[in-house]
Parts: sequence; C-alpha cells; structure tokens
Amino acid sequence: MDDEQALVDISMELFRKIRSGSVNGINVALQNYLGIIPDPLLKGMAQHKARQYFKQRADKEPLSDQERMVLSAQIGQQILDELILKVRKKAKQGDEDLDGAELFYRRALNHMGMERYSDAERLLRRAVDICPDFYDAWETLIEVLQFSEKPELAEQAKLRLRELKQTI
Repeated sequence: MDDEQALVDISMELFRKIRSGSVNGINVALQNYLGIIPDPLLKGMAQHKARQYFKQRADKEPLSDQERMVLSAQIGQQILDELILKVRKKAKQGDEDLDGAELFYRRALNHMGMERYSDAERLLRRAVDICPDFYDAWETLIEVLQFSEKPELAEQAKLRLRELKQTI
C-alpha cells in the first residue's frame, strides 16, 4: 500500500471511530455532525489533503507507521476544522442557496480526489454561480485552476477570495 492511500485509509478509520463514539472525549455534536457527512466527501477531502502533502514533500522515502498515524491525525483535524468552519459560515450567512452550491462543491471534491480537475472546475464554477460568497468553493477553485495550469484564471479567483476575506 502506498503512503498516500495509507493516509486516506487511516483518516477514514479515525472518522469511523469518531462517529461510533469509540474515541474518548469527542463532543456529541461533532459525532452527530460527522454522522451526516457522506463518506465520499470525507474520502475526497482526505485524498486531496494527502495528495497535497506528497506534492510538497521533498523526501521520497516511505513513511514509517508512526509518521502515517501523525499525518493522518493532522489530515483528520484539518478536515474537521474545515467542516466546522463551513457550518459556522453557513449559519452566519443564513443563505438558503448555499445548500445547492454545497452539493456541487462536494461533488467537485470527489473529482479532485480522482484528479479529474476539469470536472471539478466545472462543478466549482456552478457552486460559485449559485452562491457567489461561497468562500470554500472559491478557495478550492483556485487550487483546481493551479493544478490545471491556468494561472490567469487562478489569479482572478484569488482576487475574488481576497474580497470575500474582507467581508468575513
């Protein structure tokens, strides 16, 4: 098993443990929230984070079991932080359109996990058309455009993201 897949698998196992309550000290609300997040979304997010890590990593040596566990925990924490932030933003915005945009965003994350960047870009553009203030979709669109080697479009999306940061 390669390191990237191992990180994804371990992250998913951590999510399953959190959902089932077999990890001590986890907030009940967080368990309930994770219970409604579909596995494909979590897996897509974990694959994306693992892929990002390995693209930035200079050392190509295989990871030790200890390194895999630590990195999986970090990936899991990053994903939980993003999901919690998304819920807070949604509550703050109170925007009903965000629900429709969220569906396109989730599908785009799955496509990113499969390195289908043109499909991910199309879905993310639909998400920001529905909800122009959807911060996470803009942020992810920038990544997709960078992976797709479209620097001009990525710069345009960065400008929009900067505008959004000023309003949040």
